[in-house]
Amino acid sequence: MGLQILLNQRQKESMAEKFTIHLSNIDLRSDHKSILKIDQAAIPIETITCIVGSNGSGKTSLLKSIAGLNKITKGSIEFPAITTCMVHNQSTVLKMSVKQNLMLLRDVDQTIQASFVDDVMAKFQLIELSKSPAPLLSTGEKQRLALARAYLLNAQLILLDEPTSSLDNASKKLIENFIIEMTKEGTKFLIVSHDLPQVQRLSEHVVQLENGQIRCVQATHRHFEENQSL
Repeated sequence: MGLQILLNQRQKESMAEKFTIHLSNIDLRSDHKSILKIDQAAIPIETITCIVGSNGSGKTSLLKSIAGLNKITKGSIEFPAITTCMVHNQSTVLKMSVKQNLMLLRDVDQTIQASFVDDVMAKFQLIELSKSPAPLLSTGEKQRLALARAYLLNAQLILLDEPTSSLDNASKKLIENFIIEMTKEGTKFLIVSHDLPQVQRLSEHVVQLENGQIRCVQATHRHFEENQSL
C-alpha cells in the first residue's frame, strides 16, 4: 500500500474538530511548594496552541499535567478521549538502531506494518539513519525520531516541550515544517516554546503562564498586538 493511501486513511482516522482542554481547580504541589494553581481555564486547540512564560512559570508542569504525567493534588483536566503523545525536550531513545526504535512500536500497535515504518522513516528523513545507533543521533535527529514515533502511533494530540531548543536554524525549520505537515493531516499540537517568533509563526492561540497561574488565553495575533514589547 502506498504512503499516500496510508496518509489518507490516517487523515480520516485522526481528523478532529477544534476542541477545548478544560482545567478546573488545579492544585499541583511539590514538597509543599505550589507549582500550578489554576481555578478555571479553557485552552482551545485548533491546530497549534503554544504555552509561553518565563523560566519557572510552570509551562512544562502544565504540559505534563495535561499528558497525565503529573499527579494533580486536586482538580480536573478534561478534553475529548483522543490519542495523546508527549515529546519531551530531551527525547528518550533506546540503545538500538533508529529503525529498531520504530519497529518496537508494533508491540504496542500490531496494525503497524513494516512497510509503513519504512514510509514513515522516509517522511521524516530518517532512511539514511535507519541503521544508526539512536543514542548517537544529534538533538535534531532525535526530535525527528520522536515525531516519527508519535506519527506511527497515530497521535491525535502531540504535546511538545521546547521542540527546537538548541537547534540550528536549518534543523529548526525542518522540525517546524514537519509539524505543519502533520497539522494538515489532522494532528493537533500543544507546544511549550520560548521562541516567540516561532509561536507567532505557528500558533492560533497562546496560553500565558505566570507563577504557576494562567494569566490569559488569547488568539496569537491579539497576544502579540497587546504585548508589542515581546
